[in-house]
Amino acid sequence: YMENQLEPGHCCPLVMTTAAIPLLERHNHTDFTKELLQKIYTMKYDHRDLPIHQKNGVTIGMSMTEKQGGSDVRLNTTTASPIESHL
Repeated sequence: YMENQLEPGHCCPLVMTTAAIPLLERHNHTDFTKELLQKIYTMKYDHRDLPIHQKNGVTIGMSMTEKQGGSDVRLNTTTASPIESHL
């Protein structure tokens, strides 16, 4: 509660990183997932804009932009378009 009251912008990546750990641990059979888990578990924060393999530490997050430019996602609109089916 107190953490979110201070500045809520960092909560999403922290929660998403924590939620990603069980999935990555379950599928920890590739070099990439092993490296990713090591970078998540480190106590180092790496702010540099680099590819993951060059960073010392990582967080998992999501980046999205709404066309209306706000955080009220109720105003988002979508359009469905048919695509050719190859079934």
